[in-house]
Amino acid sequence: MKLHDLPLAEKNMLSALDFAEKSNDLISIGCAYRGLGEILKSSDKAEDAAVYFEKAIIAFQKAGDTYGVEEVKELMSK
Repeated sequence: MKLHDLPLAEKNMLSALDFAEKSNDLISIGCAYRGLGEILKSSDKAEDAAVYFEKAIIAFQKAGDTYGVEEVKELMSK
């Protein structure tokens, strides 16, 4: 996102999500979904971003990561 290449950022984050899902790492899955949400929010696709943010919350809840849940909720409120 720093280079403002949001399509490339989305592609890379989807790749990260794929690896996270293959490893069954709930924290990494939550982080990837959160990242996708942030990328789509930056692309003015708020509705699509909200879907990913919700998936991030679910992953963080399953992992017992209350900080991750709160962080995503804060991103959603901005």
